[in-house]
Amino acid sequence: MVATAAVVGVLWQLPLTVGPFLVGRAIDEGVLAHSASATLYWSGLLLAVTVVGAVFGILMHTFVVRSWLIALYGTTLMVTRKAAQLGHVLPRRTPTGEVLSVSGSDADEFGGLTEITARAFSQLVAYLAVAAIVLATSPPLGLLVLLAAPVLVAVALPLLRPLHRRQAVERQRTSTLTSLATDIVAGLRVLRGIGGEDTFGRNYAAQSQLVRQAGVGAGIWQAAIEAVGVLFSGCFVVLLMYTGAKAVEAGTLSVGELVSFLGYGLFMVGPIRTFFEFAQKLTRSLVSARKAVAVLEQTPPWTAPATAASLPRDADLVDESTGFVATPGLLTVVVSALPESSAELADRLGRWLPLEEEPPPLIEETPAAVAGGPAPSAASAEPGSPPRTPSAPRAPGA
Repeated sequence: MVATAAVVGVLWQLPLTVGPFLVGRAIDEGVLAHSASATLYWSGLLLAVTVVGAVFGILMHTFVVRSWLIALYGTTLMVTRKAAQLGHVLPRRTPTGEVLSVSGSDADEFGGLTEITARAFSQLVAYLAVAAIVLATSPPLGLLVLLAAPVLVAVALPLLRPLHRRQAVERQRTSTLTSLATDIVAGLRVLRGIGGEDTFGRNYAAQSQLVRQAGVGAGIWQAAIEAVGVLFSGCFVVLLMYTGAKAVEAGTLSVGELVSFLGYGLFMVGPIRTFFEFAQKLTRSLVSARKAVAVLEQTPPWTAPATAASLPRDADLVDESTGFVATPGLLTVVVSALPESSAELADRLGRWLPLEEEPPPLIEETPAAVAGGPAPSAASAEPGSPPRTPSAPRAPGA
């Protein structure tokens, strides 16, 4: 789907690729030569090219939205399958907020990457086509157009590394904030019973401020990259027009060709900005991909037998520890003075692992000082840092 959108996008860029050339020929052969037929001819070609670009622009948007939704909901589907596969093991290995962030915000990042990939490829082809046209018209100006984008990308590359670091911090703190929210909701009855709403509300507000600060830090570097793109794009257009005007004055370039170069100079701003946007979204997607892989690569702790046993469909469920028997088709109610006993019975019947048999976590924690990791507990929290809300007791199967 991304490849199809990229191919369609090449035709979507057709008016911007050959449009300035057609305008220049209409000026030289029609307007300056006082030829109405030539003016109508080149204007008709420009109209036809514009209609083709409009049609394929609609198709491009359709394919891009479809690929975006496939990536978004495909990620959500994989996370859902992993949650169903691991069951109660998943929240014991990975914070709930981390899973929700992968299914929500990270999935959207993957969708945005598919969109910008198709658009960047189509504009790269258009960029090369424009470079070929201007090289055939004027080699010095063609080289200027051809070298502009690589130079601008090279200037922005040093800014991508700090942007990547701050986006990773923002992503980690957002996950921590989501985990804090889910813990508060899960233990809301306990919090109301002990009067802890205000305390944990302040903790949530403090953590949300950390997320805001991380977002501002990432936004500063992203704005710096955007500013560099706008500044150097403007300098490129000015330099191109100055060189073109000098060529017209020397007689090596016609007025129509100068107008074409002006159109191509304005057009080249678009691909350059798209290349910057692609670098930014690729950086964000790499951060999200590491988090998603850490969740999706987990394997269930159960070991499958070498040969699957054939089990009867209507057999009784028997608990060897207590001698309890559940007969199929018969409603059975278990009453226990200790809720933990009935919970353990449900765990054994459902073949869930007891807590002491859980495997160690598979995800390495990122240092909080570096990546804004989970807030320390109330016992070990530093002054001014919000303690992490304890999770409410989980019911079997929760």
